[in-house]
Amino acid sequence: MTIDPTLREWLKIIQPVATLVLGILTIVFIIKQHKLNKSNFKLAAFTQRARIFDEINSFIAGVQSRHDTSFEECMRLLRDTRHGTFLFKGNKKILQAIDELYKKGTILHELKERLDSGLLPEDEHKKTLDDKHSIQDCTFLV
Repeated sequence: MTIDPTLREWLKIIQPVATLVLGILTIVFIIKQHKLNKSNFKLAAFTQRARIFDEINSFIAGVQSRHDTSFEECMRLLRDTRHGTFLFKGNKKILQAIDELYKKGTILHELKERLDSGLLPEDEHKKTLDDKHSIQDCTFLV
């Protein structure tokens, strides 16, 4: 079977054009896929950030309602917000706030333990109580 010479000439012209069109379509598809992946990454990061903020709010609410915290709660705050370093790497204030909450939470717990021991002299008891109230009042204004 032989191909008509005119058809053969048309195929020589159409083949490179078709290859070019397929190449352009492939590039468009790759660009669209990249944008979609970027959007999906932002959505996943937002979800993780929201979870970290929920954990911080939960910690703060617990301290405000009980006027105390435990070492376990402080450790849970660190554990539940450990991905913050990656998720908030561009915002050092948030990372510093998490660290500050942990530090103040452990100090608050230590002061409560000292007050509950009943072994403090009266002047040291008053100073410790003032320190506890000072930490409680400013702890969550970070």
